Parts: sequence; C-alpha cells; structure tokens
Amino acid sequence: MNIRIASKEDIDNIVEKIFEALKEFPDFTIKGLIVTKRYYQTLCNLCFDNGVIIIAEDNGEIIGGILGFKNANIFSAMTELVTIATWVQPKRRKSSAFYRMFKKYEEYYKKEREQNKIDRVIMAKLTNHKTNIKFDKLGFKSVELTYEWR
Repeated sequence: MNIRIASKEDIDNIVEKIFEALKEFPDFTIKGLIVTKRYYQTLCNLCFDNGVIIIAEDNGEIIGGILGFKNANIFSAMTELVTIATWVQPKRRKSSAFYRMFKKYEEYYKKEREQNKIDRVIMAKLTNHKTNIKFDKLGFKSVELTYEWR
C-alpha cells in the first residue's frame, strides 16, 4: 500500500472513488446542492489550491482518501485545516489505510503549523453511520456539538 499526497492528475480517479463511497450513505445530502461529479471536482481543486489531498493506493488503485482545505475561522481568528471528506473502501477498512493516511495528513499539518499557516485541524463526523475512527486516540477532542433541524 502506498500513501501519498495526491496531484491534480489524480482528480478524476478521486472524484470517481468519492462517488463510489457516497453510494454507501444514501441519506447524506448537502442542503440546497445537487451533488454532482463537477461539485466534487470543485472541492478537489479547492484542496489542491489551498489544502491537501492524501490518498492510499494499492496496486495502482485508489482505496481511500482524506481531503482538507485551509479556512480562516471568523469566530476564533484561527486558520483551520478543515477535513471535508475521508473514506476507505469497505473491504479495506480493517487495514491500516486510514491511520497511515492520517499520519501523512498529520505530517502536512505539523509542517504548515510550524510555518504559521494552520492553527488547528477540524474533523467532523458527517453521518450517523458507525465509524471505526477513534478520534480521541488521534489526539482530537470534541469542542462543539452541532444539532440539525430540517
């Protein structure tokens, strides 16, 4: 398994893999948006221009990814690395893929923090589906709880 920072040449494969992953979460929607491949291409380009995309590959196939972009938080005056998507193929979830990608993500964050470009990393759980990610073991702490009423 190879873990690396993605390049713009990976964008079509990344978008395809995100769409595959979304099939597993049919209740996941983004209010007011029609989520198309173009929408995810735009998000990927945002990450390439002002953030990072980490991917896991096995035999040349992308099996997972973490997408994050830098965002200035107007409430805390901090620049955050906002994690907008994480996924690992279902058959690979018991592997070390996520944690190895996260380690690379953490390396990116630490480098950016040393240069005063990022103050913190934000990672939200966006679905009610069970996840194997142990956020506290990754060094995260819960700082807010968001309620949604639709």
